[in-house]
Amino acid sequence: MVAEQDIYQRLLIRAAGKAQRKTDKKRHDCLFPGCNKTAISSHSQQRKGQLQAISHNGHVYAVEKNLYRNLKKNTKNDFSRFSLFPTSTATTFPGFCPAHDSNVFRPIEKNGLTIGDPEQSLLLFLRAHAFEHLQKKRVFIWQTHFLNDVGNFLNPEVFEMYRLRMIGIRQYLEMDSPYYFNILFNALKNKQFDVIQSTWVVIPKNIMISSSCCMSPLMTKHTEYMENNHEKIQPSVTFSVIPNSKMTHVVTSWLNEHDDISNWFKDAVTDSIELELLINQCAFGETEDTCISPVLWDSLSATDKEMVTRAVAFTRKLETPAPLPTIIKL
Repeated sequence: MVAEQDIYQRLLIRAAGKAQRKTDKKRHDCLFPGCNKTAISSHSQQRKGQLQAISHNGHVYAVEKNLYRNLKKNTKNDFSRFSLFPTSTATTFPGFCPAHDSNVFRPIEKNGLTIGDPEQSLLLFLRAHAFEHLQKKRVFIWQTHFLNDVGNFLNPEVFEMYRLRMIGIRQYLEMDSPYYFNILFNALKNKQFDVIQSTWVVIPKNIMISSSCCMSPLMTKHTEYMENNHEKIQPSVTFSVIPNSKMTHVVTSWLNEHDDISNWFKDAVTDSIELELLINQCAFGETEDTCISPVLWDSLSATDKEMVTRAVAFTRKLETPAPLPTIIKL
């Protein structure tokens, strides 16, 4: 029995590695409308800004996004999701060609952040959605190759989990992403930045994390909402945590049409207790795009690190505290 289990694990790991190599070789077009140039490794978080502010010796801890390495670690009962990366690779994704990566995001890359700036809010919203789109697209590609190789060997329940997940990702890629991108790129073209609502608060210190998050404003009620509104675009709020050496910007945004279910953020971020809870939950429980200062990470206890790792896939209930240690204290 042990020998059979070892063979099964090796089969899964080998298939995961093949799927990862095929995924990594996939060429992606620039997301900018009408551009068919090859996307480069864009940064979802500014390398020489927010990442530099929390780095140590040019490195940060970030969520491991390589599905092969994650599966390989899981087979060894190592469920840690954070690994040490150089700032040059910690938050990259194949999003835009060199010209559009530079030109579109110049107002947040070169000009510094201005509290409440509507154009910068829109660009942070766009960049978070661009990362989310490519992350889901790469997961879909990986799972397609992986299931083609080992789908017949998987436990039926595991296979069904993958199948349902792929249905959800396909719907997101074919319906939700195009809808959001159409609104956002048209807004940029016409300089109509009021298509979104935003809150913008500043914490008067570097909180030693940097994060970009797309999440449902409905939290745990999202599934029930979508079951009753399956024909609608999924509501999404972006939650960006952007530190520099002296302060940390926290910017939350959503489409105007989702204001009725998202505007609770306006009150939440003005309350220090709720803001602290939101930052910890969004950074550690709602996103795969969080970076942590090595100084902060290395100061955590083994128990805290384990709790943070387990929280990556947890969705916070508004009625109860997040099942997290309070890593970020305001």
